[in-house]
Amino acid sequence: MKISCKVRATVDVLLMATFTFLAVTGFNRYFRDPGRGARGLGSGFRLHPYVGFIFIALVIIHLTLGYRSVPSLFRAGMRGRLRSLARAIVDVSLIVVFVIMAVTGVWLYVSSPGGSVLKLHTYGAFVMTGLVVTHVILGWKSFTGVLRAASR
Repeated sequence: MKISCKVRATVDVLLMATFTFLAVTGFNRYFRDPGRGARGLGSGFRLHPYVGFIFIALVIIHLTLGYRSVPSLFRAGMRGRLRSLARAIVDVSLIVVFVIMAVTGVWLYVSSPGGSVLKLHTYGAFVMTGLVVTHVILGWKSFTGVLRAASR
């Protein structure tokens, strides 16, 4: 077994865990009191930016480990395979939204501008959640295959 398979499985599991934490703390903040900011929401939301930085690093590692499969995904999509085309569109959309979320998240952490930057980050979170769920649903076979191979 290759070591990259264990690394890939570890990165995938950590990505799911950090994304879940970010989604729960972010949506908790949004639905509890969207105008109040982070005051009074407990330690979970105070950890949100730091877990976000870890998430950014994990996404970069995830993309680095899986960059070889991207061209074949696009070629399959161009040959009319609907599932592959859907995966390619979701993956590109996910990368674009991730960049927006990362930039606005760092910007909010560094300068706390609020206003339109906070709204962009918040609405981007809703879009990103849908894209991540779709990404996992469309790629569940490869995800379980990596986990199975890593456990051997």
